[in-house]
Amino acid sequence: MTRQFPCDVISNNASNTVKFDCKGRHLEEVPKGITTNATDLDLSENVIRSIKADSLSHLLNLAHLNLNWANNTKTDYGCRALKIAENAFKNLTKLKQLRLSGNCLTEIPRNLPHSVERLELNINKVSMDKLNNSFIGLQNMKMLLLSKNCYFRNPCGKSVAISENTFAPLKKLKYLDLSYNNLTHVPKGLPQSITILRLDSNKIENIYKDDFQGLENVKFLDIQGNCPRCHNAPYPYPDAFQRLKQLETLNLGGNSLNYLDPSWFQSLTNLTQLFLEFNFLQKAVTGEDTSVKAFSYLHRCLFVLFFFTCAMVSGYQRLFSRLYIRLKNVHFFFFISCIEAALT
Repeated sequence: MTRQFPCDVISNNASNTVKFDCKGRHLEEVPKGITTNATDLDLSENVIRSIKADSLSHLLNLAHLNLNWANNTKTDYGCRALKIAENAFKNLTKLKQLRLSGNCLTEIPRNLPHSVERLELNINKVSMDKLNNSFIGLQNMKMLLLSKNCYFRNPCGKSVAISENTFAPLKKLKYLDLSYNNLTHVPKGLPQSITILRLDSNKIENIYKDDFQGLENVKFLDIQGNCPRCHNAPYPYPDAFQRLKQLETLNLGGNSLNYLDPSWFQSLTNLTQLFLEFNFLQKAVTGEDTSVKAFSYLHRCLFVLFFFTCAMVSGYQRLFSRLYIRLKNVHFFFFISCIEAALT
């Protein structure tokens, strides 16, 4: 490498890797001189405005490409989109991981290599309701991160519904993150292979009976913060989780729940963690509803999280004593906020 070459190069013969670290070098374009034996390339946090068709085409051994915030250019109206040529990644037939977060992209780049297993597109402006045919040919994808493409800090000005079977081509997908996208419904036709599903901080007011149909392999489900002020919402419906028999972690925090339906937990025989913080569970605290019956189905659950205010402390103590008798194997965590009392 010449003295003017802007990147650090790390070669490891044992792992047969050659890493080019070009992160944060104020680069305006992909630098010349990256050799064909490169396996890892980090171009994140630069001011690169475009990835041309021939910018990376010679890197046939590239396995990991980091372009997060590659065009970290601020403008009067926010960010400037990274322009990616249609065939920019086509020749990278060994590419496993592609990171494209924070680039103001409005769509999934075209002609991605079939080899990609992890695709990261967080904090962009991808139109989630226009993803049709975006994932055809990506049958090896295992992790897809599409968080924060439409939310209060990155607004798109609309509610979003993803078309049915949009993700169906991703037959090997294990991890899907769709959090913070103004989604109004659970997407239909998700791959049966999914084990981790994040739908938190959207606008999903109802979970219907068949929303998780075909997702018997899900072990982690996060739907917190979808309905923090929905005082009249019938959410979720009875038997909404009945097919999720492999589920180990369920986050229902921040969803305006004012009761706990036993049917939600009846089939969750493998559940070990349940999060219920920031709901309206006063009746559960005072023992006025069927909460104890709901918890009686949690045979393997080891962790249940609540969050209460000071005014509810005496109620939580009564509930805890009742639950402890019947569920000695469960650890209940009660976070008590006394801010209100301190201010009065």
